[in-house]
Amino acid sequence: YFIRLNMITRDLWSGTIELFKEYYITSEEYQQELEREIWDLKNTVKDLQKSCSEVSFLKFQVYSTSRENTNLSALVEQKTSQIQTLKEKNQILEMALLDILGQKSLKNESRKRKLEGNSFTQSKYLRALSSRSVFRRVINF
Repeated sequence: YFIRLNMITRDLWSGTIELFKEYYITSEEYQQELEREIWDLKNTVKDLQKSCSEVSFLKFQVYSTSRENTNLSALVEQKTSQIQTLKEKNQILEMALLDILGQKSLKNESRKRKLEGNSFTQSKYLRALSSRSVFRRVINF
């Protein structure tokens, strides 16, 4: 009876020891696997943080570029308006110059005709008058 009890006890102990060995090995492998996953997750978090900071930097660059573009568009619009104003002023000055040249030409012709004994013709007077009125309309514009 004692031998049999001894064998049963030994079998129980050896089974228990095997069970603990197996549990220990399994839990150690599981722990190592968990540690690897934790390490991978930490690396993933670091990569995501790095990507987020890169995205933030790129968003800032896009915002800055957008502001520059808006400023440049406003500047182009302002310069275009200035160019248009200068063109209009240039046209006015050209017409004034033509009017002045026309008046000089008429005065010279008038002097020539007076010297020749001829008077001013009505068509030249009307032409001079119309060029002045066009000039006045442009200036009043």
